[in-house]
Amino acid sequence: MRSFHFPLERVLEFQKKRKKWAEVKQQQAALARRAAEQAVALVKEQVKVRADFVAEQLRLGNVSASWFAGHQQIEKLSNDLKAAEHRARKAAELFSQANKEREKIAQAVEMLLTLRTKRLHDHKQALSRAEQVLLDELGLRLAGGEQ
Repeated sequence: MRSFHFPLERVLEFQKKRKKWAEVKQQQAALARRAAEQAVALVKEQVKVRADFVAEQLRLGNVSASWFAGHQQIEKLSNDLKAAEHRARKAAELFSQANKEREKIAQAVEMLLTLRTKRLHDHKQALSRAEQVLLDELGLRLAGGEQ
C-alpha cells in the first residue's frame, strides 16, 4: 500500500499562510484602534484643560480677548474631538472586520486539519487491515504446509 497523501495539503498550507496574514492584519487594526482611542483621550484632555481655563477666566471676571480666544480654541477642539471619535469608530469597525476574517480563516484551517487527521487515521487503519490480511495468508500458508 502506498504512503499517505492528503490531496488538500496545498490548500491547507495556503490557508495557514492566509491565517498568518489575517493575524497580522488584525494586530495592525488593533494598534490603529488603540491609537485612535488615545487620540480621543488626548483631545478630551485638551478640551478639559482649555474649558477649565475659560471657566477660571469667567470666575475671575476676565471677559476679554483671551477668553474669546479660549472659547474659539474649545470650539476647534470640539470639532477635533468629533473627528477623532469618528476615526476611532472607523478603526473599531476595521478591527472587528479583521477579527471576523481571521476567525473565518482559522475555522477553515481547523476544518482542513481535522479532515487530514481523519484521513490519516483511515489510511493507518487500511494499512493495518492490509497487514492483517497478509499475516492471515502467511499463517494459512504456513499451517497448510505443516499438514
